[in-house]
Amino acid sequence: MKNLKIVQAYDLPGNPDADSVYELLPKDFSQSYYDERTDRNIGWITREEQEMLKNSVVGIAGCGGMGGLVAATLLRLGVGEIRIADIEVFDRSNLNRQFAASKNTIGKSKAFETAKILRDISDDTKIAVYPQGITEETADNFAESCDVICDEIEFWAVGSRILLHRAMREKGSLILNSPTVGHRVYVTKFTPASMKIEEILEIDYEEAKMLQAKIQKRTATKEEVIRVMEKMIRLAAPEIPEYSADLEKYSTVAEVRKRLFEEVRASIIATNPPMASGYLANQVLYHLLDKYSDIKRNFIIPVPMPGFLMIEAGFLKTENCKRIWWKTVVTPVSDADEMEKTLEYVKRKYKEKFGTTPGESGAYISAIKGNTVLGTVALDFPDASGKLPLEHIYQIERKIIKLALREDNVAQIGKWIADDPGLSLFLAYASSKYALSLGKKYGFVTHSDAVAEGDRKFYITPPLASPYIMDFEQIIQVLEAKISKSQAVTVL
Repeated sequence: MKNLKIVQAYDLPGNPDADSVYELLPKDFSQSYYDERTDRNIGWITREEQEMLKNSVVGIAGCGGMGGLVAATLLRLGVGEIRIADIEVFDRSNLNRQFAASKNTIGKSKAFETAKILRDISDDTKIAVYPQGITEETADNFAESCDVICDEIEFWAVGSRILLHRAMREKGSLILNSPTVGHRVYVTKFTPASMKIEEILEIDYEEAKMLQAKIQKRTATKEEVIRVMEKMIRLAAPEIPEYSADLEKYSTVAEVRKRLFEEVRASIIATNPPMASGYLANQVLYHLLDKYSDIKRNFIIPVPMPGFLMIEAGFLKTENCKRIWWKTVVTPVSDADEMEKTLEYVKRKYKEKFGTTPGESGAYISAIKGNTVLGTVALDFPDASGKLPLEHIYQIERKIIKLALREDNVAQIGKWIADDPGLSLFLAYASSKYALSLGKKYGFVTHSDAVAEGDRKFYITPPLASPYIMDFEQIIQVLEAKISKSQAVTVL
């Protein structure tokens, strides 16, 4: 702990010091008063379990849309010590959802104002207030002895988030991360033995700290903003729900992503944080009961990362899900090892399906999980004669057959293999984006039922020509809203 000033008191002073941690101690604790105010819990839990809750410690990092209300709910539940941390102040946009946001708290500390309201609800609970947020100075102290930590840190604060998770692992606690996404709630559990936050973000603390500072100061490059945005979406929303039934008129997913990138501001509908915070508070309760009670219950709790628990108000769905992390590898830009794995995969799959070994292509877009290739699509470009490989296969002579293609803006799509459900959409999107980045506007592809059925004759005696021409911009536009709808797909 570096230079951490801790002040013990019963109430916050009139002008609290933003550089100090305030431990607000219980005032004249009375067991009979505590029993009476928590009496309605009994029945769903036992008196003995209520005492367990009184001896529990829960940390809540972030007092915004969900954190403040979670803190109030856990105080009413009877949790004995609640720690809250937030460096931000309230602004007008917080009025649509945040627990302590009001016209009178605009411009004031979220942590201090939340603590004041908690103290007004009941003062027989210990409230620790960290107005500095989660920093190198506060992280370890905040996580010390916590039974459960709720990660409700602001979306872009990747450095603070890694600090919190590192402290959790060192102290042997667990973290529940629960973003609200539209009318949906995801609950993700991190433990010292689970997948790490650094693995998901694919970034170390020092770089995360730098990126957080640049984004908050609005000095980050477009590429840096996109990188952090996509990594955090990967954590916060394994699947972004689309609520528009008429995508030609409006796409909720497209608009949310647009605001996030252009305004660096996450869209949060006012109706969902109350449901989401209640769901998270229940998960905290379930984990405390699971940890301390010998009564076993049949609650649904999230499996550790990379799993997650989801509840969808719009579709009335609750389920534990398996998350698969993919990263795109575009060769020949990628390293030699990834290129070798991709080529081995293509040759093996084509040997199994068609009994042939295809030649190499100009570029590959591959989906890779760990060291395993899950699927790939290849792009080829016109050769010195201006022809694509398919034109050679079909012996198409442009002097005779006029194609709506120019050598400088076309790419041929082929060698399309996908092992996992939903991966084809991902590959179509990624390959279209890559081709467009190279200045290719159109894709040339062929279709044959013989190929679909695995007929090896296609590669010996090609069938009648059945070429199709696709517009890459249209493919991207169509898939932009759909790509995240598959649980198995994360676009990087």
